[in-house]
Amino acid sequence: MEPSPREQVFRASAVMVGVAAALFALSYVLEPSTAFAAVLGVAAAGVFAGVVLDALDDRFGLVWLSFGLAAAVVYLSADAGALRESVLGLVGVAIAGALLWFVPAKATELGERLHD
Repeated sequence: MEPSPREQVFRASAVMVGVAAALFALSYVLEPSTAFAAVLGVAAAGVFAGVVLDALDDRFGLVWLSFGLAAAVVYLSADAGALRESVLGLVGVAIAGALLWFVPAKATELGERLHD
């Protein structure tokens, strides 16, 4: 059974938070570098190709976006402190994305219940 768009958004947000947490932890061990960003970029491309070629389930549909954003954040960060600050912003984007889907869906559901 294919996941609903709502489930895909929540899963993608959860993965983005997980990737951000891993980046935050890695920022204490590794300095941001082009090679580190390239590894994340290749992971993003691999997951995207897997979904497009049906090698991966549709549940992974937006996971590539998390790795792509992580690659961009690592590439654009000057040092570990800047990486940690950017990662916190990435968590904010993930939470905002989930809320932008959740709040209107719940409001619509509540409106339908009130009309019944």
